[in-house]
Amino acid sequence: MRNRLKSKIAYLYVFFIAMALLHGVRLIRKACDYREADPGYTKKEVVLENGALRLVFSNGYITAHCGQLQFTENSGVACFFSVKGIPYASFKGVWEIEKISQVELSAASEWPGLPIKQNWHFSLKDGKISWQVNLESSEDIVINHIGLVLSFKDIYRKWASFYEHGEMPVLDVLQQKQNINSQFALNPLGLVANGKEKKYFSAIGLNFKEDVFLKEVLLSSRRDMFSKAMFSCVSIGGEEALKIHKNEKIILSSGEACIFNKQKELSEYFIEVKTDEEQLSARSII
Repeated sequence: MRNRLKSKIAYLYVFFIAMALLHGVRLIRKACDYREADPGYTKKEVVLENGALRLVFSNGYITAHCGQLQFTENSGVACFFSVKGIPYASFKGVWEIEKISQVELSAASEWPGLPIKQNWHFSLKDGKISWQVNLESSEDIVINHIGLVLSFKDIYRKWASFYEHGEMPVLDVLQQKQNINSQFALNPLGLVANGKEKKYFSAIGLNFKEDVFLKEVLLSSRRDMFSKAMFSCVSIGGEEALKIHKNEKIILSSGEACIFNKQKELSEYFIEVKTDEEQLSARSII
């Protein structure tokens, strides 16, 4: 009887030791499997700052902020195109960050199965966001319907150019898009907030460079396919088909977005831009 009791006690002792060892192995394995956040991924989220102006890059999604307010949609700046009938978007590409500083970012985007590469560069200075998007290809290729789209919060219901001004169209319940029909070039272009919150949102001035492929500016109201929410959209397009030769590089888009606290400053910005353009034109003639 006493031997049986000793055997049971020994068995329980061995059992508890085994459970303790097993638990210890699990803790050690968990500690070994633990890793810090992948630095290759965290580097894909970058915040550029200059005063109250911020640009946030998150693995291809690019948004702009002034103070605590985000004035673009979540897909704030994006490039769309198609190759052989297949649609592509910049935020669905494979991104690699090449250069980072507090006010500057250079990043490249590629797509599996495509020989093309987009090089994006952003910089912040004096209340301005400047950008340039370059395109290169390792093979001859035809790219269709390529364009850059800037999406702004729906609160930006007023627009103005050097010659015209107006309000954004109000979409019907099932309407997805309605364009602004302008008799003049919408460059430079301004967007002004409307409604009760307009005092919190700065006016935005946009200026697109002419010596690039994407230079046809279109302003429109659009509706998100999933959330059904409306937003104001500025699209920059070019010719319907873009032919890129092997190892060729082109500038797709280049421009700047400026932030203004007062609408009067936006009008002064238009005059400044037009004056600069006239001076450049005069120099080229000389």
